[in-house]
Amino acid sequence: MTKENGAVRGIKSVEVFGDILAGMIHAGERRTLDGVADAAGLSTAKVRPYLNSLQRTGLGGYDPVSRQYSFGPLAALLGQRRIEALARRYGFLDAARGIARERDLFAGVVFWAGNGPTVASVIPSRIASDNNVMPGTVYSVTGTASGRVFMAFSSDPRVAVRAEAELSGTACPRGVGELREDDNFPEAVAEVRRDGFCFIRDAYFPGYNGMAVPVMDEDGELVCAIVVSGTANVFPKDIARRLAERIRVELAERIAANPSTLSAPEVTRIDPVRKELFEPVDAAADERRGVGSAETAVQILRAMTGRAGPMRLKEICDQAGLAAGKAHSYMVSLRHAGLVEKAPGSTQYRLGPLTAEMLLVRLHGYDVFAAARALVRRLSRQTDLMCFLTTWGSYGPVVVHIERGQLTRHSDIYLGRGMSLSSTGTGRLFQANLSQQVLAPAVAAEMAVYPQLRARAPSPEDLSVILEDIRQAGYATFETGPVVGLRSLVAPVRNHVGEMWFAVTLTGAIDRVRAEEQVLLAQLLLGVASISADLGYAAPL
Repeated sequence: MTKENGAVRGIKSVEVFGDILAGMIHAGERRTLDGVADAAGLSTAKVRPYLNSLQRTGLGGYDPVSRQYSFGPLAALLGQRRIEALARRYGFLDAARGIARERDLFAGVVFWAGNGPTVASVIPSRIASDNNVMPGTVYSVTGTASGRVFMAFSSDPRVAVRAEAELSGTACPRGVGELREDDNFPEAVAEVRRDGFCFIRDAYFPGYNGMAVPVMDEDGELVCAIVVSGTANVFPKDIARRLAERIRVELAERIAANPSTLSAPEVTRIDPVRKELFEPVDAAADERRGVGSAETAVQILRAMTGRAGPMRLKEICDQAGLAAGKAHSYMVSLRHAGLVEKAPGSTQYRLGPLTAEMLLVRLHGYDVFAAARALVRRLSRQTDLMCFLTTWGSYGPVVVHIERGQLTRHSDIYLGRGMSLSSTGTGRLFQANLSQQVLAPAVAAEMAVYPQLRARAPSPEDLSVILEDIRQAGYATFETGPVVGLRSLVAPVRNHVGEMWFAVTLTGAIDRVRAEEQVLLAQLLLGVASISADLGYAAPL
């Protein structure tokens, strides 16, 4: 191992690799080779082999049609593990969940990613179902509560640059929320610093208020912002002020309780890395020249996804199959690049801030609806069965895409149809995965409109067993009566925090589906797992 001034030296090629990743974050999702090279300040000849290694390791992807590069599913998983580790230490997800559960308000968490405040998590609630915000949504700095919190408390120079671009009308992407003509931005930021939180009346549209509260680390640096919003009648400024104070107290108490134990790993088991979910789509990437040191660096990062918390160097080396002496120099460069950092008050390592930004930039540019529709088309063509896509709407599961299939029997499934929660496999999958706070109004409404369903619905005890079986299996099955004669297999598409975004349902004649069920189920589960992995989700083994 080489040393410089008594310290371990890093590896130049790994730091170049970090510069390329940072350039891709700054440039935004999906750029050509020239675009990535410009963003990183390097030549295309220098960048190309690194991009080959990105593809080969699953950290990046390439679209041969548009000839554009993007972050891959492994980048999403790295970012999710980073956010999980921070949430364990600072408690922001628990605080947001408590507010959403108790108040039925929209609550979420926003990090800085690339060129703007970006939604990392949306807490499931009834109001969140009606709010057109999802992970990857970019907010403006000047016109939103979360943006103003970043302007008031962040030391990141990119925040001021973004604010200036918005004020001059040159910001890209524009972001949700615009500065109103009657707002004085400098005065608004000064008020946020004075109050310790931001409240905006009539945020986004009249009668809807928004608030953001900063989450600070041990050194007083901004980690992220908790955002809360709701209609003016249930979320006036006095309630927002009380909630902001409650959040500040909860977060401060969490760190002050015992900082040293908070930095220790709370998960003692290290999960094996599921490499099969991160294989490159382009097989030709394996034949192209890459950068060996960059791929070794990714090997280390991949090993760190086995735990949502800090790890000792020996644990990382054991997972990555590397000697500790070799790993030291890689850690120097990975820390310099922002891909790895030391956990506060500890000698252990955790994934660094750049990994969370890779996830959020990917989520902003990844069209999960298009990917899910493509899966539905592919499954229907492979099986000749009907396949349809369902998401949660204002009043329950709603069909948003259908492929009929050549062997489809008569069915009353149509675009926009609401799926019964109690008498369909699709509905039961949603019941198994959503909270009672979200489900209860929809279940009550369904029983009020269709009272005849009560006679056919299982007892609460039986339903509890059915839903737990679905959770354990990871999918649902359902058969109609002999008149219709259909059997359905239903599986979820999950986002980076494991929340269900879509249900994919494959349905056909009972005899046909039963006879080929294992094959059909394997195709279905592989498809939804692939999209979920693209979003950063890795199912526990």
